[in-house]
Amino acid sequence: MSKVVLVAGTGRSGTSAVAGILHKLGVHMGDEFTNSSRSNPYGTFEEKEHFEFNRAVTKTTDVDSWIRDYIERRSVGHEYWGVKDPMLARTFYIFASYLDSPKVIVVRRNKIPAMNSYMYAYGSKLQDASNWYDTEKQFLDESIASYSGLMLYVDYDDLVENPERETRRIAGYVFGNDPVDVDLVAATSHIRRGARKFDRDGKWLGGISEQVSGWGNLAVGVRIAKFPEYHFFTSWTKLLTGGLRNGDTVLMPVGWSPAHWAATSLARDFLRTDKDSLLMLDDDMVFSQDDVEKLRSNQDNWDYDMVVGFATHRTWPPKAIVMREAEDPGLPYSLYGMTYNYAFDEVEDNKVIDVDAGGLAFTLIKRRVFEAMTEEYGPMYTEYFRYGVGFESDDIPFCQKVKALGFKIGVDTSVKIGHIGQSVYGWNDYQQWSWEQTRPNVVEFNAAELIPILKEAIPMLDKNKVQAQNALKWIGGD
Repeated sequence: MSKVVLVAGTGRSGTSAVAGILHKLGVHMGDEFTNSSRSNPYGTFEEKEHFEFNRAVTKTTDVDSWIRDYIERRSVGHEYWGVKDPMLARTFYIFASYLDSPKVIVVRRNKIPAMNSYMYAYGSKLQDASNWYDTEKQFLDESIASYSGLMLYVDYDDLVENPERETRRIAGYVFGNDPVDVDLVAATSHIRRGARKFDRDGKWLGGISEQVSGWGNLAVGVRIAKFPEYHFFTSWTKLLTGGLRNGDTVLMPVGWSPAHWAATSLARDFLRTDKDSLLMLDDDMVFSQDDVEKLRSNQDNWDYDMVVGFATHRTWPPKAIVMREAEDPGLPYSLYGMTYNYAFDEVEDNKVIDVDAGGLAFTLIKRRVFEAMTEEYGPMYTEYFRYGVGFESDDIPFCQKVKALGFKIGVDTSVKIGHIGQSVYGWNDYQQWSWEQTRPNVVEFNAAELIPILKEAIPMLDKNKVQAQNALKWIGGD
């Protein structure tokens, strides 16, 4: 007769981690699992048929027939098989009554970290998360109380902190004296230290993302003010149809809100993915299909934590957004945020320039930057971007936080981005304007050279004849 393992617990408590261990130890958890998601990127190990039944159990008239048939089919060819589903917190007592001494594993997690994980995964509000946990915990406690058999309790934090020890404990409970080859490395491969975002008290654990070579897989987020510019939409379409790599993802655009609110929303959405870096775009930028690839594959910028494609202001003059922190100018200028200078002398072609501040409109930011910024109660309660004073917008305050945390910011001039204003300003406009700034303001000339010109012009003048004659006398040409 097959031996059955049931994994129960509230959502966001680690039931997927335990089910994954069982599956890798040889317990057949199902033929078809529900899909992984941004909130559970390493897999759910939830047997799809049972998952769907649990959500329809209150509407199913023939529960008895379905459960008996399901158990019979799952038992064929499997000495050990199991079921994992957070809904077992509600239906555990029904399912267990049809099984002969099932092995029950209850996964527990403290309320605050479970709530915060729930808010982190689904973007819910604090009170909603608290109500959710209380309800699910009550169902779980009632279900467990109705079961008289043996149970193994697994604490999620213990599992994350010492997966090898907990895996041995799980294997001993499930298999008993049966011989089983426990490959601890394989069994715990999906349990990563970086998967636990909150500690036992529910506080955010910052700076725990994995180190990757370069920028890794990207999540692409775009801020839309109201209506995308035509040239941006063309660039965006080209990017989506051939400018990204397998493994990248595209976030839903955020628009019709202040720029710093939109940027914070993108940061929160990005942190719900398993991607390594966020590519931030604004809807007034123009770029080619391969510009993202050029930016991410340039190994000269891999040591940076935030790198910006070269861009200028969208109004004349087209100053390069390459900035150095300046001394505090004092009042009243400091009221306008005038504490950064444009680094005119450092803008070389095909270079990565180390800067104190850059823009956000075509920018790669590594995951560890946001994780280090995340405050103790998680992304939903962290303001990643804020609007600065005076002319600072939202890029200066963000760059200040990046630098304060010890991260590096660079501008990659090998990637040249256009900025849509009255026209599309870019690298060539900046070069022309900056060249004009170097021309001398005073032109030296020999006044005597004007004498024959004025003498020739005076007979053809009418209203300005007297002024021209006076000018001729002034320079000594009677």
